[in-house]
Amino acid sequence: MATVNAVVYDQFKMDDGTYHVQIKVFHKDVRRFIETKHYVIARQLDENLKIKDKHILKPWTKPCLISV
Repeated sequence: MATVNAVVYDQFKMDDGTYHVQIKVFHKDVRRFIETKHYVIARQLDENLKIKDKHILKPWTKPCLISV
């Protein structure tokens, strides 16, 4: 079973203060990242860079099937 999370890392902070959102897929001890077109600002994150804005996370809270 794969684990899918939307993640933000400090190393992907842009000059304008936004952070690039990536999708992390972890399956069979292999971690892969999927690039997105989404960016968040600091107030949409908590102090640990976890996304706290429910509008960003809403599509990821529904179960989905991923074929690997």
